[in-house]
Amino acid sequence: MIKTLGWRTKGPWQSFTGPLGSTSKSRQAFIEQVVKTHSHQCQDCGLASTETPMHPTGYLEIRPINHDYDEAQEDRWQAVCAFCHAQTLLIPSLESGRFKLIAAPWLSQVELNRALWPLLVALNDRHHKNYSDALLAYKTFEKQETPVGTLISCLPTSSAKAQGNIMDFLRSADLTMTDEQYENRGRFLNGLRLLPVPSLFAEETAFMQDEAFTHQITSP
Repeated sequence: MIKTLGWRTKGPWQSFTGPLGSTSKSRQAFIEQVVKTHSHQCQDCGLASTETPMHPTGYLEIRPINHDYDEAQEDRWQAVCAFCHAQTLLIPSLESGRFKLIAAPWLSQVELNRALWPLLVALNDRHHKNYSDALLAYKTFEKQETPVGTLISCLPTSSAKAQGNIMDFLRSADLTMTDEQYENRGRFLNGLRLLPVPSLFAEETAFMQDEAFTHQITSP
């Protein structure tokens, strides 16, 4: 029996009318086909997923190109890893408790995601040869944690609902702001990143190979 990763069983499927709102069997088949079409690789950070009999899609998720999760056309979906997918679903990702918000402008989110996968592999195995170094690196990132309320306070007051990519929405103009306030907010938002909580990705990292990524962890 195929084991389904948590994000596929706990998602808000009841609100979807497209292929992700279908039965578990057809939903899984749709996800597998999209991931296969993209050669089991995250289309943002390039993470190559390991396919196993128990996890046909490895640790990849899928994301609609047009941000419509009811999209029925298979060619309008992309394979992405959980960390890159979270960028599109910023607020829900933070509300889920799976991610923390940090200020890390010295790394792009894609660069951070590449570093984080092998980091979490080591953190979720106390006997891993790189556990101590990984813990130190993760704590460095944790020190940059930013209260979610600070992010919410930056939401434009001119719109009640985010459309499309949440970060594009957050950067949109607010007519009540001065040019200086807008520029300051833009610099702040551009430096925000999502940091995953290691224990909540133990399932994905349990069967990930150390060689999935080799990336130098850097700090400010």
